[in-house]
Amino acid sequence: MNNDQAKALAHEFLCRRIEITHCPELPENVNFYDFNPVTEYLFTFKLLGHGSVGAAEYIAVDRETREVRYLGFHGE
Repeated sequence: MNNDQAKALAHEFLCRRIEITHCPELPENVNFYDFNPVTEYLFTFKLLGHGSVGAAEYIAVDRETREVRYLGFHGE
């Protein structure tokens, strides 16, 4: 196995363990200054097996351009 094959296996491993959840409405007490709910979808994500309390990580997906942006940790 070479480096590229090992990287592909690691990528597959992580892809099977990421939980992505659509947020149809903006969460309470969270302000996204560069997020537009009319033109973008909002999602949270986490790596399964790693519990998290408090802040969540968010990404936005543009409905037209399909651009995916990382919005960072938000919330308590």
